[in-house]
This record gives sequence, structure tokens and C-alpha cells, in this order.
Amino acid sequence: MANLKQLEGGRAAFAYKCALQGKDLGKDYKSHVKNIPMMIKTNGLGAAFAFMKSKEKEKTYKLLYKQTHDWLKENLALGKTFSKNDDLVKVLIELDSSSYRAVTIEVLALFNWLKRFSDGLIEKENK
Repeated sequence: MANLKQLEGGRAAFAYKCALQGKDLGKDYKSHVKNIPMMIKTNGLGAAFAFMKSKEKEKTYKLLYKQTHDWLKENLALGKTFSKNDDLVKVLIELDSSSYRAVTIEVLALFNWLKRFSDGLIEKENK
């Protein structure tokens, strides 16, 4: 139980830092944070992040891609799956189905926290 609380607390703390980084991008960041979970549920994690990678010229997609990659790289125990320089899309398409489901759940949990914090932080700025 302590590990679950630690993971949730760590996820929340990481998401708060990410939302602070995204605050400068304003409503665009907030909108993307809300839309990406639906994109994942509709198209799958790999397709959603392949789309985000194709949009890397947009600062918001680039930042969210990097933030997700950083979280998974540092906090998800998938053995040798994540090495320091691996690209997120490359790692995702090489996962077995059980690992893919676990990563999908983890990413959705991270975006749940990102949504909460971006709602609060970005709305306050615009009032």
C-alpha cells in the first residue's frame, strides 16, 4: 500500500511540475492535456504518441511528448525497455501486450493529474 501511495504522490508531484512548465503555453497546453487521453483511448497509445511526434514543431506537443517520456523513463519498471536515449514511440511499438497495457494505464493516470493541475494553474492565470 505504501508503494501505491508513493507512486501516486510521485506522479502528482511530477505532473504539477509539468503543468507549471506548460503554464507558459496557456490554453493550448490545457486543451491538449484534455484531448490526448481521448486520443489514446480511441487510437491506442502508440498511434497517439506517433501523432504527437509528427507534430513536434508545435511546442505543446513537443513538451507533452518529452514530459511523458521523462516520467515513463524514470518511474516505470519495464526492465531494459527504456534506455536513456530511446525514443518513446520506438519503445512503445516494441512492447509486448501486457507491458503496453501497463504503460497505457500509467500514461492515462499521469494525464489525469496533468489535467487537474493545468485546469487550476492555467485558469488562475487567465482570470
